[in-house]
Amino acid sequence: MKRVLSILIAAGMALFATAQAGTVYNYTITDSNQKADVGQLEYLSVSYDTDEKISFKAKLGKSPAGVAANGGWFVLSPGANPKGIGNELAIFYMDFEGGDLYVYKYDGRSGSSSFGPNSFKRYGSYITTYYDVLNVTGDADGLTIEINNLSITELAPGTFGPNWTGASFGEKFGAWIHFTALDEFRTRRGKIKAYDPGLQSWYDIANRNTTEVSEPIGFAAAGLLLAGGLVGWRRRQQRVAAA
Repeated sequence: MKRVLSILIAAGMALFATAQAGTVYNYTITDSNQKADVGQLEYLSVSYDTDEKISFKAKLGKSPAGVAANGGWFVLSPGANPKGIGNELAIFYMDFEGGDLYVYKYDGRSGSSSFGPNSFKRYGSYITTYYDVLNVTGDADGLTIEINNLSITELAPGTFGPNWTGASFGEKFGAWIHFTALDEFRTRRGKIKAYDPGLQSWYDIANRNTTEVSEPIGFAAAGLLLAGGLVGWRRRQQRVAAA
């Protein structure tokens, strides 16, 4: 009896854990058809888990200039094109060689004069550095860049004010994504000191629909399932006792 009850309790705990699991939203394209100086963006998949995790995968084709990307940056939004939205979004600077991500508060600027932009130069804009989280592989046909299920709790919505969304998105998605052959890149004590892009490929979008790829079971449904299991078990026990 105790063993059966323990199993039911364990099952109930698993159900409630599932009930608390985050929802995952995904945006995927297979042809960007935008600027491609360091290779055409042939594939892009970005996912946001409401448990504050992101995944990112991009495939760059062969560079027409013969110069491969070794860095880049991206900003994600819950709909609008990120350019022009200051102090609400996180900007991720990518270092392909080190595999690191340097994260700052995006200042809303764009254009070559701010190269990516100069968010890292603003006092108080630094948030965090994620070390060794980029997996970059390459061959004669181009590069693949991956970030797998990275926890971004430091960037959670509301962390830096009521309008802060960090890297979160839901049913709508906007992005500002650049890949570049860096002319200069220097860091000191985990922060960027110089980040000067050369040739670039990019993908800028706004208000694209996403796909919800997981849907957590509700607490009410979990409770009903657990209650149903207990009732069924008790009835079976009563029938056995009466036999």
